[in-house]
Amino acid sequence: MAFGELAGRLRRISRSMQEMVRDKDLSVRVEANGKDEIAVVATSFNGLVSTLRDMFTQLNDDTQKLDSTTGSLASSVCRAAYSAEVSSESAASMAAAVEQISASLIQMQDGAENNLGIVRHASRFSVEGGQGIERA
Repeated sequence: MAFGELAGRLRRISRSMQEMVRDKDLSVRVEANGKDEIAVVATSFNGLVSTLRDMFTQLNDDTQKLDSTTGSLASSVCRAAYSAEVSSESAASMAAAVEQISASLIQMQDGAENNLGIVRHASRFSVEGGQGIERA
């Protein structure tokens, strides 16, 4: 094979590679005619580009899945935050109700103690009155 023909094949491969890099186009393929070293290099390059294209496709698919999963997770977090807020409000309401019940029970205890004092006082008067009646 003549040097000029080899140089021409190498220039075509080089232009194809430059076009691929310039346009960021992984669909470009270099000519791989023959069975010599240049054809082997061109075939290997085409395989490399095909593998890169598959990897970028997979990366894009994985990125879309990740985006979808992240959206679902964000939605779940928002629902959990809302549920926590509702639970917190319910707990606060229950605490206020328990505090009111506790205050009412304290008032009832105070009233009962006061009533007990009145009953004891009345009982003493009753006993004293009964003793006075018996002496008379």
